[in-house]
Amino acid sequence: MKLLYLTHRIPYPPNKGDKISSFNIMRYFASRHELHLGTFIDHPDDWQYTDKLKDFCASSCIQKLDKKAGLMGAARGLMKNEALSIAYYKNKAMDHWVEQKIKSIKPDAILMYSGSTGQFVYGKVPPTVRTVFNAEDVDSEKFRSYARDATLPRNLIYRREADKLLAYERRMAAAFDKTVFISEAEASLFRSLAPESAGKITFRTQGVNVDYFDPAIEHPNPYQPKIGFWFL
Repeated sequence: MKLLYLTHRIPYPPNKGDKISSFNIMRYFASRHELHLGTFIDHPDDWQYTDKLKDFCASSCIQKLDKKAGLMGAARGLMKNEALSIAYYKNKAMDHWVEQKIKSIKPDAILMYSGSTGQFVYGKVPPTVRTVFNAEDVDSEKFRSYARDATLPRNLIYRREADKLLAYERRMAAAFDKTVFISEAEASLFRSLAPESAGKITFRTQGVNVDYFDPAIEHPNPYQPKIGFWFL
């Protein structure tokens, strides 16, 4: 099976929350299928890891997530009545790469990790291609909670973002075959916010790599013994 996998941040190294999750998803599918990755780098230190992706991916498109360009995209999103956090990720090169990959490799399935990646797939997929939108969290509800706690004018900005983001999330959920959240609680919340797509909303469970975290396996001690002197 050919799989197109999109992430909002390079899934390597697996050294923090979302990267641990996106890496394990990549590793799982790469060991079973032909995987093509589209991703972003938001920290200069991560460029050193791009060659590591060759161990998992048949091809990849890696774009720099430039803060200045992102803010300009968000500003254009404001004028276009879009969610700013989604417009921040707008990228013509990624948009073109995804479109060309869909035509050239004819993927059997497309997996989008994080809400911002859905925009690169929306409206481009033939009906025969399976699509999974891994939203993780109900991001719109986060901004709504920020609005409740903030004062003017910030609460108005947060409320606007919550409304625009929810409209985006509902549009993605309606367009794709499955929308996946990180917990049953998040999935249940989104079903109440997007009842028209309730039957396509699900959640995934978190696991532990028992092959790595096996107490029977001896690992080298990273702490070298030190001799100390105490005088009383």
